[in-house]
Amino acid sequence: MNETVAMNNMPANNENQRVMDEALNWFVILQSGHYTKEQENEFKAWLNATDTAKKTYADIAQNWEHSGFTDELLAASLPVNTEKRPIFFKLNWVPLASFAVIAICVLSLLFQADPDIPQVTPASKHFASTYNDNEQVELDDGSSILLSGSSSFSMVGELASRHVKFERGAANFSIQSDPSKPFIVDLDNLEVVVTGTTFEIRKSREEIRISLFEGSVRLRNAQSLSSEEGKMKPGERVTIHLSDNSVSRSLFDIASQPSWIHKRLDYKNAPLSEVVQDINRYRKIPVRLSGSEIGDVKVTASVKTDQTDSFIAGLATTHKAKIIDAGSSIVLSL
Repeated sequence: MNETVAMNNMPANNENQRVMDEALNWFVILQSGHYTKEQENEFKAWLNATDTAKKTYADIAQNWEHSGFTDELLAASLPVNTEKRPIFFKLNWVPLASFAVIAICVLSLLFQADPDIPQVTPASKHFASTYNDNEQVELDDGSSILLSGSSSFSMVGELASRHVKFERGAANFSIQSDPSKPFIVDLDNLEVVVTGTTFEIRKSREEIRISLFEGSVRLRNAQSLSSEEGKMKPGERVTIHLSDNSVSRSLFDIASQPSWIHKRLDYKNAPLSEVVQDINRYRKIPVRLSGSEIGDVKVTASVKTDQTDSFIAGLATTHKAKIIDAGSSIVLSL
């Protein structure tokens, strides 16, 4: 009886494996930027052929999004000295799909809990905004936190603790002064210690950026920051680059508030990778960049947070970008 059941399950298992292999192949091809118009049409036909294909591709894209893998790592899976040329489906899918399988399997091990890492005290309350809009949060002490789209934080301890863990996205903090009880923002291996201050935090998988508008801020517990480097003054911006924990510091105009506060994203000669990171906070279907070349393209634009589709479509004209609707994401390449 058991042998019969096992044999009956084999065709379904083989079919699922085939769809997984094909989905992995298509994902790597789109991310590499090495594809032709014919392959683009072939991918769309494959994606829309079955619900299984759509779901499998979406799952792979989501796993990759959370992995933190870079374009450089993806390029390492391609032949050395390769030129930008088509990757033909029937010939090349095995090594590429195998690379993606190995990468995702390694990730599942990397993200397991490390017993040596201190665990954060469970938060008593969680706050999150949707991609549709910003959200204002008023705290018990009179402080306020404005979350951009798709952003979140949690209170650590009781609601009046003046201690939050910032998890993702961007937020503008207006903190009531209390020298006897500093306000603390936990950013994993970095803490922002505040008495009474207005500042912005942006957190992505690549970097953490703190911009101080008024008051004073002290950064602590970052391995690459000395006590003196941790001090900030209004008009200063500190960026922690998470790939190597390096720190860069710059100046900005404190009279110009973050444009997202007013539901608009303004850029002047900014890399498209930065623009996409911001607009994805206001999108249900994220935009992904295929290769580092498209990410380095400079963009000057003013985009309403509810009109990002128009901005993306315009890139085809202004920057000759190729746009593919991959179902679970929009893929941009040159």
